[in-house]
Amino acid sequence: MTTRQAISVGTAANDGTGDTLRSAGNKINTNFSQIYTQLGGDADNFSSQIALTDSAVQFNPGSNEVYLSAQPSITADRHIKLPDASGIVTLNTATQTLTNKTVTVANLFATNTNFTGTGTITDTDGIYIKTTNSSGSNYNLTLNDGSAIGQIKIFTNTGSSASDTVTIQPSNGSNFTLADNGRKICIWDGSNWLQITSDFDQTI
Repeated sequence: MTTRQAISVGTAANDGTGDTLRSAGNKINTNFSQIYTQLGGDADNFSSQIALTDSAVQFNPGSNEVYLSAQPSITADRHIKLPDASGIVTLNTATQTLTNKTVTVANLFATNTNFTGTGTITDTDGIYIKTTNSSGSNYNLTLNDGSAIGQIKIFTNTGSSASDTVTIQPSNGSNFTLADNGRKICIWDGSNWLQITSDFDQTI
């Protein structure tokens, strides 16, 4: 885009030092061509899909309109940066994959899977694995391999006496036993379940 061309009006009225009518007209045409081109069309036509309103950028990709605007009550300057990378930023209700981001979550709801007897824990079972040992006997649970590095399982044993235990037997990793109200966190490192001893206080 070139610099706007100003029409010279001379130093005094009718002193003959300004642009000629033809030169002034050429500058006007050039300035308007630049405006038309900058607004998404070509030198002769505005864009048919993008427009400026008094408070938003309006997109008309089809039968519906989309508006890009800022909240009128923002309390400070804001700077929205798009990454210097390929890809599309999508805002919709579909499932999206988030990569290369740090996510801070205040409250995380994790699904709860309840086992009341011998069984196998798969990677699709919930994060919270609650074992309810009210049968008065010990039992074993097989823990299958995880599906992704960093996958977490949180185990608890409730509803049993001190002598009623549940033994977790990972397909890869060391076995461990949960006594009454016992708790254990395991994380999948890609090849083994690693045990993390925790005194977390969580009601399941």
